[in-house]
Amino acid sequence: DLGISEGWIVTVRYGDEGMTIPLVDHLQRRGLDCSLMQFPAVPTGAARLRLFVTSEHSEAQLDRAASIVVDAAR
Repeated sequence: DLGISEGWIVTVRYGDEGMTIPLVDHLQRRGLDCSLMQFPAVPTGAARLRLFVTSEHSEAQLDRAASIVVDAAR
């Protein structure tokens, strides 16, 4: 769940705290830098990833990042 974002921070709502650390590890090992937000920063069961997008990212980099996230979801 990406929610509604019009800024440079893309929040991916994941939910399951037990899977967020392995998920972030999976993403980072594939070259995608992201940060993790989980309890107590957010409510229990509402863990999320924060991805940062800037004008310096190329379309190819954004496509690769999306591919890494989709792969992790599978």
